[in-house]
Amino acid sequence: MGIGGVRGMLVSLGVLHSEMVEMTMILFFVLGVSTVFALFGLLVLFVNRNFLCSIKSVRRVFATAGVLSIAVGGSMFW
Repeated sequence: MGIGGVRGMLVSLGVLHSEMVEMTMILFFVLGVSTVFALFGLLVLFVNRNFLCSIKSVRRVFATAGVLSIAVGGSMFW
């Protein structure tokens, strides 16, 4: 998310809450985004350590990700 997205989110939260952006809103927003990124990083680390140990497993992981991507992208047509 770029700075424009962050600014838009904070302005939206300010309008919904009390028509002004408070420091606590910024703090909780930053903590929330940081938590999501940290959890995603831990998930990637887990996958790297447990599933990407050989060329065969790397191919399986990429094939699974590709099939899931096609399934998600194709679901918008149904």
